[in-house]
Amino acid sequence: MRNIFATLKTKGTFFIIVGHPLRVNNGDIAKYLERGWRSVSLPWGMKVDLYHKTISDYIDASVKAGFHISFVEETVLPDKLKKNNPKAYENYNSYGAINLVLLLQKI
Repeated sequence: MRNIFATLKTKGTFFIIVGHPLRVNNGDIAKYLERGWRSVSLPWGMKVDLYHKTISDYIDASVKAGFHISFVEETVLPDKLKKNNPKAYENYNSYGAINLVLLLQKI
């Protein structure tokens, strides 16, 4: 984050879009605060290794690097997608929020 901050011009913008940290728990919310590597089952049946960080980890790193946080969003699936494939929609939606989005600016 510090390197990105250093390379941006004043008024520069940096977007972070990551899979929502709650999704990296395989349904076990009690493990949310346990940072580190985990093997995660994705909604489409694939397993991947991910390094888990909490929302506060992303925000804290942003602030410590010197960024101004302009926007934070925890995205969900649009309801209109349910019409196209209700089963897939319910599967993806069962994991909770889809992404964590941060808009950071160098002021």
